[in-house]
Amino acid sequence: MSYKQDSKEKSREELWRHAISVVTVDRKFSRVLNPEYLATLWNYAWDDVLSHVLDVSKERHRIAEYFDNWAEYSESCYSQKSPKDLRIAYFSGPEPENDLRILLSLGVRIENVWAFEADKDAYSKALEKARKNFPSLKIFPGSLGDFFKTNHLTFDIIYLDFTGSLVARSLKTLSVLHATFDEQALSDLSVLVVNSCEPDATQDNCDFLSAYYFFQPMVECSVYGELPHQVDNKIFSWFSESASAHGYEPKHLSRMASNNMRGVYSAFATSYPLYYSNFISPALRFLRNGSLRKQLFSSDKATQKEAFDRMGDASSILSSLMPDSELNDEHIISGDRIFNADSFPFWNFIDSLQSMGGALGQYWFNEFSKSKDGASVLDAAKFRESLSETLFGYDGLLSDNIKKEIRRVNSAIPDARGGLFCDVPMAHLWLELSLNQLGAPYHSNINNHKRWTYKAKVRQMHLDAFTFDRCRSMYDYLPMVDMYGDVLENLLPQLIIRCCIDSIGKQIRWPLPNLYYGSNIACINDGVKGADFGELEARVEI
Repeated sequence: MSYKQDSKEKSREELWRHAISVVTVDRKFSRVLNPEYLATLWNYAWDDVLSHVLDVSKERHRIAEYFDNWAEYSESCYSQKSPKDLRIAYFSGPEPENDLRILLSLGVRIENVWAFEADKDAYSKALEKARKNFPSLKIFPGSLGDFFKTNHLTFDIIYLDFTGSLVARSLKTLSVLHATFDEQALSDLSVLVVNSCEPDATQDNCDFLSAYYFFQPMVECSVYGELPHQVDNKIFSWFSESASAHGYEPKHLSRMASNNMRGVYSAFATSYPLYYSNFISPALRFLRNGSLRKQLFSSDKATQKEAFDRMGDASSILSSLMPDSELNDEHIISGDRIFNADSFPFWNFIDSLQSMGGALGQYWFNEFSKSKDGASVLDAAKFRESLSETLFGYDGLLSDNIKKEIRRVNSAIPDARGGLFCDVPMAHLWLELSLNQLGAPYHSNINNHKRWTYKAKVRQMHLDAFTFDRCRSMYDYLPMVDMYGDVLENLLPQLIIRCCIDSIGKQIRWPLPNLYYGSNIACINDGVKGADFGELEARVEI
């Protein structure tokens, strides 16, 4: 069997050309922290907004100098690279030369290329081919996940060319995807390419996808069977409200998946890696490090359990509706995970897998619930998705120190009650910032995202090229959380950080609306150049 099919070859060439250009010649424009937009936003904040409430006339030189100093630091965080500087990892298969020839033709050095093959037979064939033509190629006899656990190399481009589906009852796909993020295998500005197979529309697969999408706050149009829209010469997907807002129940979504597996899985193949890289993996890293964990969260496990239990307890709401009932009528906040379900999409998704029936749901519920190094994926979902609620009735989850620092930062916000910028900066933004500073997420440049689909023999394949930016020039600019109040009470560093989270939030607004929610300095209709939400291009058929 040969892997040289016309559609596969075309997708292979397109993705490698795109990926290499993203981290080389187009590197500056691939950043989430786009320097041109941030400079425009900084000037807008001071010249068009703050100048009306503060006397900044004598401070203009210092204001400009401060931003220039940060911009210079930011540039130093994004070193320039050419193809010969790139380190690349890909799945070898029995024919490692298929990808390697393209890489070498594009200027990549073979010394910087790693090929991986876990299957023994395929590894033997790959080794035989490499010995004849490319003896310098490094072929690792195992999975990428195994390699990442023992080696601290980072890669500018990783290509996960799966032969199976991301929803398969197997650790060969999602576990490798998870390890890529959990072991921080990608460079600070990088491309991750994920190729996976569209699953059959079995009841298990349809129910799994239904469980995932039932709790998502924004859903790509293809899930609902809707067509993308065209703007100029490009075709973009659009996003609609949650399933419950449309009146859909899980059984309705399951039927949609059965009748439209192509559209539903296409959206999932993009959505899941985005959510995991931005929310789950950073929280896992945080929770698995005891020193980090106590910076943000209370160490009282009984208090944690009480808060999490209360989030799923609707008795206080029911008590207010039925005052004469025997339900607890104390004025205790509870039930947020039920009545505000799309604020807890991954936690609710995992919980629902247990009750949906079927082997696939139970398998992944067990996997997500397994504790490793002191925390499970379920734990990460609980803590991360509860952050925005902790200051509104569940502050027992937080450490005393972080509560003190958040109060100090909030007291220095010039627009804490609104009236200046587009959004009022609520306290949860500083909590997110403190977790992400040390949890180190991979933020996505949605405008740069490319997607293809093609038929491989009998299976439909879905290919995504994610552009990730860890935004270290923002996170490393911050002090540790113990000194947030000391630094962020100064309006200059505070505005730098707020401009950066505006940029991150705008890029991911549609696929991940809960990330830095309410962080906009400029509204999209304020006439500020670049103040637009990122747009996800539709999947292209090859």
